[in-house]
Amino acid sequence: MASSMEDSAQPSPRSPMHEQVTMSEKDPMTSYAIVHRVQCNESDHPNHEGHEAKMDFLDVPRLYADANQTSSLKGTKPSKGTESLKDANPLDNNEWYLEDNRDTHFVILNIYDCGQYHREITDQFVPLSLPFDVDGRVLDQIKPYLYVLKKDAREAIRKSQILIPSPELSRALNSIEAFHPLEMSDWSAGKSLAYPYPQLRHYKDLLEKTAKELMPEVRSYVTTLRSYLETDVSDEWNEADHMFEKGLVSKQHWTKLFRRNEPSVTLLDGEPRAFICKDSYYVSDDKLHLKCWSWEFDGHFFRQDFSVDIDWPDDSEVRRITDLSHYPLRFDTSDLADRLHNRGVTFWSCRQRKYINYSSSSQDLSGQAAQLRYMVDANTYKLLHLPELEAESSHSTRLDESTMHSEKQPDATRYPYFNLLLPPKIKGFGFHDKKWRDLLVRCIEDIHWNKTVFTDNLVLDEGKKELIQALVSVHLEGPTKTKADFLTGKGEGLLILLHGGPGTGKTLTAESVAELAERPLYRVTSGNIGTTPEEVEKHLESVLFIGTTWNCVIILDEAEVFLEERAKLDLQRNSLVSVFLRVLEYYDGILILTSNRIGTIDEAFKSRVQLFIHYPTLDRENRLRIWENFLALIGDDSDTSKFSEIRQRLHSLANNKLNGRQIRNAMNTAQKLAKFKNEPLGYRHLNHAIQNVLEFDKYITNLHDGQTDEEYAETHGIRYNNKKRKAEDDLD
Repeated sequence: MASSMEDSAQPSPRSPMHEQVTMSEKDPMTSYAIVHRVQCNESDHPNHEGHEAKMDFLDVPRLYADANQTSSLKGTKPSKGTESLKDANPLDNNEWYLEDNRDTHFVILNIYDCGQYHREITDQFVPLSLPFDVDGRVLDQIKPYLYVLKKDAREAIRKSQILIPSPELSRALNSIEAFHPLEMSDWSAGKSLAYPYPQLRHYKDLLEKTAKELMPEVRSYVTTLRSYLETDVSDEWNEADHMFEKGLVSKQHWTKLFRRNEPSVTLLDGEPRAFICKDSYYVSDDKLHLKCWSWEFDGHFFRQDFSVDIDWPDDSEVRRITDLSHYPLRFDTSDLADRLHNRGVTFWSCRQRKYINYSSSSQDLSGQAAQLRYMVDANTYKLLHLPELEAESSHSTRLDESTMHSEKQPDATRYPYFNLLLPPKIKGFGFHDKKWRDLLVRCIEDIHWNKTVFTDNLVLDEGKKELIQALVSVHLEGPTKTKADFLTGKGEGLLILLHGGPGTGKTLTAESVAELAERPLYRVTSGNIGTTPEEVEKHLESVLFIGTTWNCVIILDEAEVFLEERAKLDLQRNSLVSVFLRVLEYYDGILILTSNRIGTIDEAFKSRVQLFIHYPTLDRENRLRIWENFLALIGDDSDTSKFSEIRQRLHSLANNKLNGRQIRNAMNTAQKLAKFKNEPLGYRHLNHAIQNVLEFDKYITNLHDGQTDEEYAETHGIRYNNKKRKAEDDLD
């Protein structure tokens, strides 16, 4: 092996990948060698024909006086002992066996580009004068030989530098890794290392500390490595550290920012995402490539590798570190680490099935943030979308099962930075639109059940409330000793039918029962299920599967389509009713049916429904309670509403014969009208909205020959009209 070494290095003002290096004779006490490799990858260019692809020298290569444009970049001291390096790709994971020099601990391999060097010094070539005329075609062929150097050109600037450890040094580094596996995880001793050796830089303190623990015969290898780094590289490392301490980074020191096995952050779709860096290197002066990993989730947590290309933000040589699109988390000056940790804690709480509240940043017309409920259940999502997820079924780096099912967070020693590395989104099923969506984890909250809706806000006879609460509470306790059917699996569900006119409280009852039971509410209508027997059976079974899996309270609105009495000549209707009855027979959850056309019900349903609740037309007293409930929901805010004025005229509002849904709509319309006019909500806005509703009701009454909705429904056998009302209903 060569017996020379570098004793000085003149940094280029550009990149550390382009430093100029000089040579001197090797000191007998040193145990490493420096080799200068010239690579020529332009053999198809006429000026580079005949150049060797790789040549090794012991001095820095250049072109000397009298060289021409076809001359090869070379040194004056060819290396005779680096044959083992000739065909090696220094980035491959190879062991370099330095057969001829067993006392050489490592080789520093500087790499130069012959073609690039020629382009950099092209203006230094001077044309020769010819004493005679030459044919043009011949001149074109010999022209490169006629441009020569009058003096030695500058030394070549290296394109890159590689440190190649000997087998002995590799074993020494492996010994350190054995002592400190966590600090040096993903370290691969034996790899050639690219300048400026970020792996060694980040572990320099560890190398110093553990060198003393090694056996004497291997300690010298680590000592030699540390000595070289201290002499030839530490100034550049220190310069980078001083810059980083100020929160700044230059292009030259860009790659030094990223430490192995430490978290870095970037924004993906507007959300911060953390990764663990495995390696970083320049793609060009303005582009950096990171190899990293982070945790992903498909019902199990698994490590996913990522490749990230980062562009330098602009033409400036120095930028603030936090201005970069991707930077190490340790340089963040905000509360980002805390936010990532809290987001990770929330994600961990959703690893199993969880019913959650989702506080979306979008607002409704009243200015309130949308509050929606979702079911987070990755395993059910995979079950329903199995074909498209089959490719993701196996991962070798999954979180172990015992940790997955533990109540505690993963051990920080075994899984460092776990919470920081969890994804920003998770799949959730929206009960409002029946769709799976990617939810922002930061918007997920625990549900706070509102049990006062049933007791305080639902306007319904107290005796009926008691019956509903009794049946629901007992059903939630589980199977009772008293069987409802002789056959196992039949009659174990709770089927309730709520019937009455529109806006009398049927849907609110179902919603409040779900709050009371602390279960999700899965609402479907006949339009969701279909109209043919095949569609009904398929979709109803799907609904009941979800209801069973997630312990839902299912409400089937407008159920009269399936409840309607069978007819002898209508085979499709008969099939619909039969399918509906059969599927419901074995459902063991809570199912609430609502209908405002109870007069057409098939008699087979009468024996299958455990509880019928009738909702009469609202009287004046009940309308007053509903108005009071909505006013309490708005709240007394003297800056935005004339609250006292509205309260004083509540009885006047209750005189208007509106159902509950009409009262709610009138309230919403009045709020929007007040907002449009930039005025506090007052009685005038409410009355304006109510008159619009009454005008439409009057139109429909005239269309029905003077019959109200209730009178018309009774005439056509749809439902009974409770005509007798309290006297105050007729008062102003």
